[in-house]
Amino acid sequence: MSNMRVFPLAVALALLSGCDSVGPEASFDIELETSLTMAQGDVVEITVTIQRGEFDGPITFSVQQAALGVSASFSPSIVTGTETILTVETTGDAPPGAAAITIAASGEGAPTRTKTLDATIHLRGSYMLELIATKVTVAQGGWGSAGVIFRRFSANAGAVALAISGLPAGVTTSPSTTTDGPGTSIAFSASASAQVGSHPITITSSAAGTPPQSVTLSLVVIAPPATSNVSLAFCPKFVLPWFAFQNEGYGWQRVTPSGNTFSFGATDRVAIAYAFGLTDGGSFLIVRYQTREELSHWSDSCSGDKTINGSVSGLASGQRARVAMAGSGATVTSTSPNFTLTGVPEGAYELVAARGNIPTAAAAFRPDRFILRRGVNAAAGSTLPTLDFGAEGFAPMTSALAISGSAGDEDVDWSLYFDPVNGGVSLLQSGGNEPLPTTMNGFPASAFQSGDLQQLVVVGETVEDQPFRFRTRGQYAFFEALSAQSVSLPPPLSNIVIELAAVAPYPRVRARIASQPSYDAAAQFDFWHLPGTTKRVVLIVTAAYLGGTPATWELVVPDFGDLSALGGNPAWLFEPVDGYYAEAMSSPSAIWFGARPKPGDILRIATDYRDFPVVGAVELRRETVGNGAAARAAPLHERGRGIRSQLAPRFRMR
Repeated sequence: MSNMRVFPLAVALALLSGCDSVGPEASFDIELETSLTMAQGDVVEITVTIQRGEFDGPITFSVQQAALGVSASFSPSIVTGTETILTVETTGDAPPGAAAITIAASGEGAPTRTKTLDATIHLRGSYMLELIATKVTVAQGGWGSAGVIFRRFSANAGAVALAISGLPAGVTTSPSTTTDGPGTSIAFSASASAQVGSHPITITSSAAGTPPQSVTLSLVVIAPPATSNVSLAFCPKFVLPWFAFQNEGYGWQRVTPSGNTFSFGATDRVAIAYAFGLTDGGSFLIVRYQTREELSHWSDSCSGDKTINGSVSGLASGQRARVAMAGSGATVTSTSPNFTLTGVPEGAYELVAARGNIPTAAAAFRPDRFILRRGVNAAAGSTLPTLDFGAEGFAPMTSALAISGSAGDEDVDWSLYFDPVNGGVSLLQSGGNEPLPTTMNGFPASAFQSGDLQQLVVVGETVEDQPFRFRTRGQYAFFEALSAQSVSLPPPLSNIVIELAAVAPYPRVRARIASQPSYDAAAQFDFWHLPGTTKRVVLIVTAAYLGGTPATWELVVPDFGDLSALGGNPAWLFEPVDGYYAEAMSSPSAIWFGARPKPGDILRIATDYRDFPVVGAVELRRETVGNGAAARAAPLHERGRGIRSQLAPRFRMR
C-alpha cells in the first residue's frame, strides 16, 4: 500500500479490584500514543495489541469521531484474539493542521474505553493558478465564461476557493467556488447597461496551507454586435438531434431546424456545435470556432443513390483502368472490363478514366492514357457507352516531381488528381517508395475548361506500434496544366499536451498545440472513448476567429453552461481519452471549409493520430505526446462539415 507506515500500539489491560466477596471485575483499559503525523493522501496502519486478564470475551472496536478529510477503521472490528489493525487515511484535500480521531473499545460486562488520537496533517504538493485565456468578451445583456486551471504538483489535491474582485457596475459573476479538481469555469453576466470597455478582473485563489495566488483577467464588455443570417443545410440522410451556436459575447443557444436546415443570426465571430447519434448507441459531437465568412463556405452534400454500369475497352494484358465520377469509383482489368459506380448523386458530372500498369510493391500506378467525358448525367441503373481508350482516349502530359525533406524512417506517398469545377475529384496517378525525382502523368492543357484544376498531394508518413501512432505531414498544390513541381515536406506537428480543464459539471478535455509558422490557419483536436459505446468529440478553431495565429492553439471542450437545459446530453462529454487525432493547417483557411482553391494555392498540414491503452483520469491530466505529422495522399474534397480529417487513418469527418 502506498504512503503506508506501521506504528506499534500497546493496549494495557488494567484489572480493577473489588470486594473480596464479589471477586475481581472484568475490565480493560486502552492506551494510545497521542500524536501522529501524516500528509494529505496518506494511509497509516497501526497494530493494536490486547493483553487479556480476567476478561476473555470479544471486544468491539469502533471509530466514534474523525476530523474532516480523515477516516479510520479497524480490521477486524470485533476481536477475540490479542490484536487488531487500525487504518487511518487522509483524503487528498484534507485540511492541513490538527485532526482528532476518537476511538472506542467495548465488551459485554466491561466498561467502554475511549481514547483520542491527535494527528497533524501536512500539505501534499502544491498548485499553480492559471487562466486558459487571459481575456473573456461579454456583450451587454450577454454572458461569457473564463476557464481557470489549478496546475497541481506532487499529487496535490487540496480544495481551492476562488474570489473575484474588480467587477465593473452591471457585471455579476458566479459566487466563489471551491473545487478539488483540475480546474473550473467562472461565469460573467453583463446587464444591458454594463459599461463598455476593458476591465481588469482579479481572480484570487486560496487553499489551506498555501499562500493566496492571483491572476488578472481582462473582461471586455462590448455593445451587442451586429448579426447576419446564416443557414446551414445538412445532408438529409444524417439524423442531427442537436445544434447550438454561440455568438461573440453571449452564451450558447439551441437552434431547431426547418427540415434539415439550421438558420440563426451570427456575429462576425461565431461558434457552432452539433451532435450525431452513432449506430452503436454512442455519440459524435463537433464544435467549431470560426468566422461567419469561413462558415459561408459550408457545403454538406450527400452521396447519391444512383447506380451506373459500364465497361472499358483498349486494355492490354497487365493493365488496369480506374473509372471515377462524382466521388464514386471502380477498377477494371482486361479480363474483367465491366464496372459499376454506386452512390452517384443526381446531376451532371465529369467522368474520368485512367489506364496504366497493375501496381506491384515496387511500382505505383502510372497512367499512359486518359478518357474524359464531360457532363455525364446517366439515369439510375443505366449502362454507359463503352469507354474506349483507343478511340476516345488521349495521352498524358508529363512533368517532373521532386520531393525533399523526408526522414529516414518515413514513407513518402504522392497522388495527382483531377479537380473539375463542378466537383467530383478523380485520381489520375499515385506514387510512393520510388526513386526521386520522378515523373507525373497528368492532363494536358487541351483537356481543361475554365475553373478546372489538378491537385498534387505529397505526404510523409511515420507509423509506430504499441500503442499505435500514425504521424503525417504534407502539402496540397493546385494548378491547371501540369508543370514541374518541387515539394519540400513541412515540419512535423508540434508536441501536444492533453489534460482536463474541469471535471464538473461534465468533463472538459483540453489540448494545447504549440503554433508553427508552417501551419498558421487552424487546428483541430479529435478524441474518443471506445470501450462499450463509442463517444467522440471534435474541436476546431481558426486563426481568423482568434484574431490572429496564437502562440499556442488551445482546443478545449466549451463551457456550455447547463447542457441539459440546452437540450444536449452531458454524457456526450467524457474522460479518459482512449485515442486522438490532431492536426494544424496553413492558410488560406477558407479552402479547408469548402472554398474553391485557385491556381497557385498551396496548403500544408501536419497530423498526429494515437491510440492509448485505457488510462485513468489522473494520468490523463498531464499526458504529453510528441511529434506528429499530414496524412495519406488523399485529395482535398467533400468540402464542408469540417477541416480535412478525412486524412485520419481511422475516422473520417463528414
